[in-house]
Amino acid sequence: MAEIYYWPGGTWVKVEEGQAKVGVTEALFKKIPGGRISSIRFASPGTKVQQGEKLAVIMAGKSSIVVESPITGVVEEVNQNLKDPNDIIAIIKPENLEEDLKNLEKKG
Repeated sequence: MAEIYYWPGGTWVKVEEGQAKVGVTEALFKKIPGGRISSIRFASPGTKVQQGEKLAVIMAGKSSIVVESPITGVVEEVNQNLKDPNDIIAIIKPENLEEDLKNLEKKG
Protein backbone atom coordinates (compact mmCIF):
# COMPACT_ATOMS: atom_id res chain seq x y z
CA MET A 1 0.00 0.00 0.00
CA ALA A 2 1.36 3.41 -0.98
CA GLU A 3 2.06 5.94 1.74
CA ILE A 4 0.30 9.29 1.82
CA TYR A 5 2.26 12.50 2.34
CA TYR A 6 0.72 15.85 3.31
CA TRP A 7 1.65 19.35 2.18
CA PRO A 8 0.88 22.09 4.77
CA GLY A 9 -1.04 24.01 2.08
CA GLY A 10 -3.90 21.50 2.23
CA THR A 11 -3.04 18.81 -0.30
CA TRP A 12 -1.88 15.21 -0.10
CA VAL A 13 0.06 12.99 -2.48
CA LYS A 14 0.23 9.23 -2.91
CA VAL A 15 2.93 7.88 -5.23
CA GLU A 16 2.17 4.69 -7.13
CA GLU A 17 4.02 3.29 -10.13
CA GLY A 18 5.85 6.53 -10.87
CA GLN A 19 2.72 8.67 -10.75
CA ALA A 20 1.81 11.09 -7.99
CA LYS A 21 -1.89 11.11 -7.25
CA VAL A 22 -2.84 14.41 -5.63
CA GLY A 23 -5.90 15.24 -3.55
CA VAL A 24 -7.12 17.92 -1.16
CA THR A 25 -7.23 17.45 2.59
CA GLU A 26 -10.47 17.39 4.51
CA ALA A 27 -9.49 20.71 6.14
CA LEU A 28 -9.15 22.40 2.73
CA PHE A 29 -12.34 20.78 1.46
CA LYS A 30 -14.23 22.20 4.47
CA LYS A 31 -13.29 25.72 3.32
CA ILE A 32 -15.54 25.26 0.29
CA PRO A 33 -18.79 27.06 1.18
CA GLY A 34 -21.49 24.43 1.54
CA GLY A 35 -19.16 21.92 -0.14
CA ARG A 36 -20.54 23.10 -3.47
CA ILE A 37 -17.96 23.50 -6.23
CA SER A 38 -19.07 25.55 -9.22
CA SER A 39 -15.87 24.96 -11.22
CA ILE A 40 -12.18 24.14 -10.96
CA ARG A 41 -9.47 25.88 -12.96
CA PHE A 42 -6.37 23.73 -13.36
CA ALA A 43 -2.85 24.05 -14.62
CA SER A 44 -3.21 22.43 -18.06
CA PRO A 45 -1.95 18.89 -18.63
CA GLY A 46 1.67 19.14 -19.78
CA THR A 47 2.32 22.15 -17.51
CA LYS A 48 5.17 21.98 -15.01
CA VAL A 49 4.18 22.90 -11.46
CA GLN A 50 6.48 23.59 -8.53
CA GLN A 51 5.97 22.36 -4.99
CA GLY A 52 3.87 24.93 -3.12
CA GLU A 53 2.71 26.72 -6.26
CA LYS A 54 -0.81 26.89 -7.65
CA LEU A 55 -2.06 23.63 -9.13
CA ALA A 56 -5.73 24.62 -9.29
CA VAL A 57 -8.31 27.11 -8.10
CA ILE A 58 -11.62 25.80 -6.78
CA MET A 59 -14.50 28.18 -7.46
CA ALA A 60 -17.46 27.97 -5.08
CA GLY A 61 -20.00 30.73 -5.55
CA LYS A 62 -18.15 34.00 -4.96
CA SER A 63 -15.31 32.24 -3.14
CA SER A 64 -12.12 30.85 -4.62
CA ILE A 65 -9.68 28.48 -2.97
CA VAL A 66 -6.13 27.98 -4.24
CA VAL A 67 -4.94 24.37 -4.35
CA GLU A 68 -1.15 24.13 -3.97
CA SER A 69 0.87 21.36 -5.56
CA PRO A 70 2.53 19.14 -2.95
CA ILE A 71 5.32 18.20 -5.38
CA THR A 72 7.22 19.47 -8.41
CA GLY A 73 6.40 17.81 -11.71
CA VAL A 74 4.35 17.79 -14.88
CA VAL A 75 0.55 17.66 -14.73
CA GLU A 76 -0.62 14.53 -16.57
CA GLU A 77 -4.35 14.44 -15.75
CA VAL A 78 -6.92 16.55 -13.91
CA ASN A 79 -10.29 15.72 -12.35
CA GLN A 80 -13.06 18.26 -12.88
CA ASN A 81 -15.47 16.15 -10.80
CA LEU A 82 -14.04 16.60 -7.30
CA LYS A 83 -16.73 15.50 -4.85
CA ASP A 84 -14.91 14.82 -1.57
CA PRO A 85 -11.41 14.82 -0.01
CA ASN A 86 -10.79 11.20 -1.00
CA ASP A 87 -10.99 12.05 -4.70
CA ILE A 88 -7.87 12.55 -6.77
CA ILE A 89 -7.74 16.11 -8.10
CA ALA A 90 -4.73 15.58 -10.40
CA ILE A 91 -2.01 13.16 -11.43
CA ILE A 92 1.50 14.56 -11.66
CA LYS A 93 4.66 12.98 -13.05
CA PRO A 94 7.19 13.82 -10.31
CA GLU A 95 10.49 15.46 -11.21
CA ASN A 96 12.24 15.80 -7.85
CA LEU A 97 10.34 13.41 -5.60
CA GLU A 98 13.06 12.59 -3.06
CA GLU A 99 13.68 16.27 -2.33
CA ASP A 100 9.96 17.15 -2.33
CA LEU A 101 9.10 14.39 0.15
CA LYS A 102 11.47 15.98 2.68
CA ASN A 103 9.03 18.92 2.85
CA LEU A 104 5.95 16.74 3.37
CA GLU A 105 4.54 15.05 6.44
CA LYS A 106 3.99 11.31 6.26
CA LYS A 107 0.92 9.94 7.99
CA GLY A 108 -0.48 6.51 8.20
